[in-house]
Amino acid sequence: MKRTRRSVTARRSRKTFLEKLEGHKICEIRNKREDIRCEVYHFECDKAEDNELVRRITKVAVKQRQYFYEIYPWKTRCKERWHMFIAMRKDERTGEIVICAWCSVRNEELEKEDGERKKAGYIVEVSVRRKKEDGGVDENYKGMGIALLRKIFEYSKERGVRMMYLVPSNETVRGLYMSSLGMSEVEGTSYLVKSTSSAAEDAETIETMREIIRVKRRKEIEQEEELYEEGLRELSERIRGRFIEKVDERKMSLDDKTALLGEIAMMVDDADEDEIIEYIDGI
Repeated sequence: MKRTRRSVTARRSRKTFLEKLEGHKICEIRNKREDIRCEVYHFECDKAEDNELVRRITKVAVKQRQYFYEIYPWKTRCKERWHMFIAMRKDERTGEIVICAWCSVRNEELEKEDGERKKAGYIVEVSVRRKKEDGGVDENYKGMGIALLRKIFEYSKERGVRMMYLVPSNETVRGLYMSSLGMSEVEGTSYLVKSTSSAAEDAETIETMREIIRVKRRKEIEQEEELYEEGLRELSERIRGRFIEKVDERKMSLDDKTALLGEIAMMVDDADEDEIIEYIDGI
């Protein structure tokens, strides 16, 4: 069958998936050696079209999970007020999409002590392609995590976000974020904070950001305590009494008490009171 000029032209003009995402592209980032470049795409989870695109990219990411360590941001679905920032490039040899880095951000309004509200962005998870096929460290994407976060801070500032905050995954990462991104600690919490503006006259002060996080954490603790007390009330009087004795004896933190209460709650349907008491006594 003879091809028409029209069908050949149509085939030539067919766009690749990355080309179709052109409207979502916000910037590019490079590795530390600056010899690999990845384009950063932004998706708003409140938009159905963006949600569908993230779903499609997730399928690509799942097949590449062996190149990432421990944290897989695509495992958490798009939620209200969430934003996905995904760095990708086309492999020139295979033509396939390569996921370079992925960061999920939740935008919200947080309160100061006086009730004034500030727009903030919480870095939920960030992960970078850093693992080789054989399990070794891949240096090709080194530096892209910090580069991506810097771009996210800049992009968020342009959209009215006053501060960014996160909980680092470990002490090494904490030190890296403080030295490379200039983030500050909030005493008594695991959070790090940073103003999105570097201009002294416009930036949120460290003390203001710390105050906001302390208010947030106090509300979180109040909510956790309410849920804990609610869970206690659902236990039988005998189990509840022994449980309280044990957590007081062990001087457990709220987090540890809540975790143990969750274990006991899961046992209630399948074990009798004596078995549960024995489990509590063995802790």
